[in-house]
Amino acid sequence: MSASTAAAALAALTDDAPSWLPPVDHWEIALVDGRWIVSGQLNSNGDTLGASGAYRLLGPIAEQSGQQLADDGQLIRASFVHFNVQCDVWFLRSGRPWVTPDRCATCPTELAGTGTSYVRLGEGDREAPVICVPCRDRMQAEWVANASAAEAAALARVKGAASTLREAREGGAL
Repeated sequence: MSASTAAAALAALTDDAPSWLPPVDHWEIALVDGRWIVSGQLNSNGDTLGASGAYRLLGPIAEQSGQQLADDGQLIRASFVHFNVQCDVWFLRSGRPWVTPDRCATCPTELAGTGTSYVRLGEGDREAPVICVPCRDRMQAEWVANASAAEAAALARVKGAASTLREAREGGAL
């Protein structure tokens, strides 16, 4: 199939759309896995449609085509064939926003809407605790101090062992 075949199918869709086809914001043709397809974004009604509305509007396409709606958690897609060309109408869910808690997880510092700098403890984890930067700096200073103390204790043990080994060699025990 060529791009012109996909373009002809697209022209047929836009000139005389089937009654089961919902309103589409825009159409495009694309080369996907070596095949030309027609793809359209479901009219989102100013982002107020939501996933349930998308399911309602895409349902007739699924019924007409006999195919299940595809939903990967981000994209809801209904597929059909028009003039022997694969066609998809899809709806992209809005991303989940990051929510800033009202307060630091370790102190009473207010965070949300105050302009206070903060960090989330846990990469990519939306449920991870959020702390203010001063608390983070205090925690890091404590960690460094504890790590330094542990290293100093280990170094003292190594020095002690080396001294014991040296004394044993000098005393002829080894």
